[in-house]
Amino acid sequence: MAQAGAHAIIGMYTAKLPFLRKNLTVPIIIGSLIPDLDIFVVAYGKLFTNILDSTQYFHRKGTHSFLFVLFVFLVFQILSEILKNPNLRDWGKGLSIGITSHILVDSFFFLHGIHLLWPLQI
Repeated sequence: MAQAGAHAIIGMYTAKLPFLRKNLTVPIIIGSLIPDLDIFVVAYGKLFTNILDSTQYFHRKGTHSFLFVLFVFLVFQILSEILKNPNLRDWGKGLSIGITSHILVDSFFFLHGIHLLWPLQI
C-alpha cells in the first residue's frame, strides 16, 4: 500500500503545476489512486475463482490503459451535458490527469507490466 501513498503525493504535486486550476486538486489526487483499484478484482479472482494467477489477468491492464483515461473523461463530459452540471467537466479533467500521472509513473517503474493500450495486444 506504500505505492498508494506515493501515487497520492505525485497527484498532489501534479495538481500544483502552474497551468492547472486549483479546483482540479482533489480530482487529480483521487484520479491518481483509481488505477490501483483493480487490486480488488485480483483479490476476488484469487479467493473465489479457479484462476491460478489472477494478478497476471487483472492487475495493470484495464485501469492502466489510455483507453480507460479516455473512457473516464468522456463519461464525465457526457454526464455534465445530461445533468447540466459544469463541475462534472472539471472532475472528468482532473480524474483523467490523475489517472494519466499514475500510468506514467507506473510505466517508468514497471516497464513490462503495463498494458498502455489494453485491450489491444500491441
